Amino acid sequence: FAAEPLTFSGNAFLTVYGQENKAFVNQLTGPVTVSEGAVLGLSSARNSSGSSSPSLELTGPGVSTSAGSTLSFGLRPSTYPAGLLENDQIVTITGPVSGPADVLTQGTALSLYTLDAPAYAGDTTVLGGTLKLGAANAENDASTVTISGTDSKIELAYAGTDTVARLFIGSTQMNAGTYGATGSGATNIDDARFLGTGTLTVTTGPVVATPYETWAAGFALSGDDALAASDPDADGLANILEYATGTSPVAFGGTPGFSVARDGDFLTLTYTRVADPSLTYTVEGSSDLTGAWSPVSAAGNPSTGAENVAGGVTITDTLSFNGRKRFLRLKVTY
Repeated sequence: FAAEPLTFSGNAFLTVYGQENKAFVNQLTGPVTVSEGAVLGLSSARNSSGSSSPSLELTGPGVSTSAGSTLSFGLRPSTYPAGLLENDQIVTITGPVSGPADVLTQGTALSLYTLDAPAYAGDTTVLGGTLKLGAANAENDASTVTISGTDSKIELAYAGTDTVARLFIGSTQMNAGTYGATGSGATNIDDARFLGTGTLTVTTGPVVATPYETWAAGFALSGDDALAASDPDADGLANILEYATGTSPVAFGGTPGFSVARDGDFLTLTYTRVADPSLTYTVEGSSDLTGAWSPVSAAGNPSTGAENVAGGVTITDTLSFNGRKRFLRLKVTY
């Protein structure tokens, strides 16, 4: 219906209305430009006596987008002319969609939004309907794809894979890997969210906090205070030792999680161990506080990996302190 170039700015809408009781196609054959920060809603609506909405096709040389812009499929004006209703929609862009824009869909379950040549760098969010991609997008490797809603799908209608940084299903970030429908060859098959023969390769999964990071957050430690070598309560015990022996990093003067005693002519060191296989507990001995320390040659020392079962551990020195000086210490590495 138009071959002239069109430029959209601000909050704009390109909506076709069906005034007859039949399906028909409206074509825009000119180039389209979406200005910086603009939101362009692409949609259709039917008249109250019709059975289907008309189709909107952008068949021109392409859609060029600018920074901060969004192509919002299914977004319609808040009010319609009298007698027009929302319905399932078909919107197709045959030329390249280029630039940094985000793409969002929010239509009804049976709405179909097709990009034959996606080449945009922004994020993709499917909140309703099906977004059909006719080719892998080489420009969105750093983007995030979100599929939310029970009737939201992405159809990967191409051979091969499209690489993105992150994938969210609802509010849950998915693990790195390949995703697609049955028959696509993807490692992760999800027929509720994906259609087509192509795959989506996700390079970045969720960041999982380490047990130490979870412990530090539980005491509201942040910044330098959360570092393993820090001592926020100034009790002489680094955070890593407080964590490894089950004591508080914010309570000065508490009972340490380790102690030294004697068993006849031998020293013993008893410490509380937590079930973190990434820790290595080593009881070391020395005859001179200024000299070298070496691991005590006793069973269970050092302790690491699967050996780190929560509970108390006692290590007995193998060198007698009878007639000599002897010192023990607990060393924990992470």
